[in-house]
Amino acid sequence: MRPVAMPRDLIPDPDNPRKHGRAQIRAIARSIEAFGFNAPILVDKNNKIVAGHGRYEAAMLVGFDRVPVILLDHLTQTQARAWPGRARNGSLLISRLDFPVGSNSIPVIR
Repeated sequence: MRPVAMPRDLIPDPDNPRKHGRAQIRAIARSIEAFGFNAPILVDKNNKIVAGHGRYEAAMLVGFDRVPVILLDHLTQTQARAWPGRARNGSLLISRLDFPVGSNSIPVIR
């Protein structure tokens, strides 16, 4: 069993640079409803969200009473603030997508 938390107990980071529009939150919610909550929300020792703000907002929209979380209590505050933007997303910048292959393997959820 993986750790869970009540969404109302999680604290969104007001300094989170990634912003999600309403349409994107609805799309995330549809994805979670279709496939399950497969990507936990990452939180620090104070339940402040480190990564997963969009999933958090989608869970609140749908009315989930519990969401999966991963507690990153081994990170310092500095590391927790750096992780989503640099350590995680920096790797996205150096990878590439193969759209012809990817477009055939990713169904559209409406």
